[in-house]
Amino acid sequence: MLLPLLWSLRAPGSALNIVSPREAETLRTRGEGEGVSVRIDLGADVRVPEHGVLALYVDDARVLLACPDRVKSASECPTPGAALSGEISLGLGNMQPGEHALTVELLDASLAPLMLAQRVFTFLPASDEDDSLPEDAPAFNMIVFSKDRACQLDQLLSSMRTHIRNVLTPFVRLQVLYHHSTSKFADGYKAVVKLHPGVRFHQQGNLSSNVTSSYYSAFAAAGGPRDSFKADYLRLLDDSIPYTLHFMDDMLMTDTWDVREQLLTHRVLSSRPEVTTTSPRPHLCVSICNRGVTRR
Repeated sequence: MLLPLLWSLRAPGSALNIVSPREAETLRTRGEGEGVSVRIDLGADVRVPEHGVLALYVDDARVLLACPDRVKSASECPTPGAALSGEISLGLGNMQPGEHALTVELLDASLAPLMLAQRVFTFLPASDEDDSLPEDAPAFNMIVFSKDRACQLDQLLSSMRTHIRNVLTPFVRLQVLYHHSTSKFADGYKAVVKLHPGVRFHQQGNLSSNVTSSYYSAFAAAGGPRDSFKADYLRLLDDSIPYTLHFMDDMLMTDTWDVREQLLTHRVLSSRPEVTTTSPRPHLCVSICNRGVTRR
């Protein structure tokens, strides 16, 4: 009996498919206590429980069985409800914020898998939405460090303007802390300043007295050297901006990057206390080229 059943389920149009959530999609709930629901396409030739039992797993933990109603064990199948077929919707209930792996299986009577579909998605409940930032408030403080490399700095800033969406808006504070050792290098930085009017430039050791922060005040109060690189850096920090990113002048942006999408990612990660910092360097899309330089 099993071989003919498997043959029929492999026919065209019978593939089990997860319609929603899409791969790598972020699901947001609209209200407190609202659970997550998924949409599944059983395929044209599949009916539950006629062809088996439907099982849903989140992060390898089984969250429900359906045949066609929700049950706790396969011994309760089949249930008297109308058979499940075509595209159906099933609720997963409440879950923890973060990234989750969803697996949908069609099981036979012995709970052996006949068909399988998998999807990775991120869940963000309404309570984790950060509405404290108005539209014109910075969410990212981007600080670039540069010394005697005005040409490289110009290339980095130009690539950021090209590839980072929202980078020259009030949503982002883009700053450069630079230093030059000769007058020729100084002339180069003067030219870069004119080319990038939307960027805040700060010369190391010559910052305006208006540029300060609570981090710098605490550092100075503890006896830290006020004329040091560390002091200048601390003056650029702002505890009212949730996230700070650092760049070196020999870096380049080569692909589109949306800071609003990244903000959503950081908000999801902030719900996990074991995560203290993130880096794109271990990502699979980053490869190694000449002498340890990374590229996407």
